[in-house]
Amino acid sequence: MSILVKIADLDLSDKTVLIREDYNVPMKNFEITDNTRITATLPTLKYVINAGAKIILVSHLGRPEEGKYNEMFSLAPVAKFLSGQLGFDVPLIKNWIDGIEMSNHQVVLCENVRFEKGEVNNDEELSRKMAQLCQIYINDAFGTAHRAHASNVGVAAHFKHAGIGWLMDKEINFLDRFMQRPN
Repeated sequence: MSILVKIADLDLSDKTVLIREDYNVPMKNFEITDNTRITATLPTLKYVINAGAKIILVSHLGRPEEGKYNEMFSLAPVAKFLSGQLGFDVPLIKNWIDGIEMSNHQVVLCENVRFEKGEVNNDEELSRKMAQLCQIYINDAFGTAHRAHASNVGVAAHFKHAGIGWLMDKEINFLDRFMQRPN
């Protein structure tokens, strides 16, 4: 049995934190039609911001052809929504895998991780490059945690300090309570 490290157990101050979120939200005409998944991540984001860290967000959207940019699957509407919710600009970074310039306490959203060749096949080189972007990894994407992709499983293997966010913790606690009392 492994022990889950929770976000509150990590020293986030002055660190760059890579957070895997599940922003695979429904859209129509480049407009988000249900923002529930994004809104559910705000407690994690605000906690990390208040802890004094920089945040690099990664997520997928849809099932684009791997390794190829397709505007239909861009996370631009998510970056716009997050900017409004957080009260400051959350830029969308298209070319992020080889490094991101960030100022203190900034939040950036990387373009759809499935645009990166090797994401779905859990490519070791892609996982390593993601890990080099930061000091801490947090998985807050319960809806994608079952996938052995580079941004879920591969990247986590490269960290001494990794954990789960508030959304993931909430979902695990719910399942734990359910399993103890299934009726």
